[in-house]
Amino acid sequence: MIALRNHVLVNGGLSYAFEGWEARLNVNNIFGKRYYPDACCVTRVTPGEPRNWRLRVSRRF
Repeated sequence: MIALRNHVLVNGGLSYAFEGWEARLNVNNIFGKRYYPDACCVTRVTPGEPRNWRLRVSRRF
């Protein structure tokens, strides 16, 4: 049996709206921690997602 250590991920987001426009920024795993959310056996351990971000800009008509 494999015991995985506990981990805490920090995610965050910002949004801004102005005259029909909206911008959103989401960042996952802000501190870039290495973690393993799943393990089945000695030969299969799944690594977690590295730091990633998404920027979305939209306009309402």
